[in-house]
Amino acid sequence: MTLEEDYQQPMFRLFLENSYTQLAILLLKHTIHTNNHQLPTEHYQTVAPAIYKVTSSLKEAYQSPWTLKDMATIIDWDVYYFSHYFKEIVGVSPYSWLQIYRLQRSLFSLKQNDTTILDTALNAGFSSIAVYNRLFKRVYGISPRTFRNNFTK
Repeated sequence: MTLEEDYQQPMFRLFLENSYTQLAILLLKHTIHTNNHQLPTEHYQTVAPAIYKVTSSLKEAYQSPWTLKDMATIIDWDVYYFSHYFKEIVGVSPYSWLQIYRLQRSLFSLKQNDTTILDTALNAGFSSIAVYNRLFKRVYGISPRTFRNNFTK
């Protein structure tokens, strides 16, 4: 069986998708101890200009309630095609990328200790503190409150 044939198998595709997600989570965990609150996107400018345009727009207005249609409209593409192309190029879905970016941005606020965790979540664009807490714990392995307490010690 060739690699192309392997890729067509549902289990192989699921494995790859899971691997991309795990890689994104590992990269995000690495950034928890840095002051860099940006996901690098400059290389998309030459490799995939459409993706660069979308990620730049998402970075500028990450607090907004984005939909896939909103994202696809930036480059005037079909939602289905955009979603699949984005995931193929970036390794995670557009919405997952946005959530990861929001998490990264929220770290700065948590480190400052000048806002409540609820305000941090809402200011980062999360729809609720429950969504924020669940995703934060899934990615970092601790709650935002525990992170803040550990960081400010």
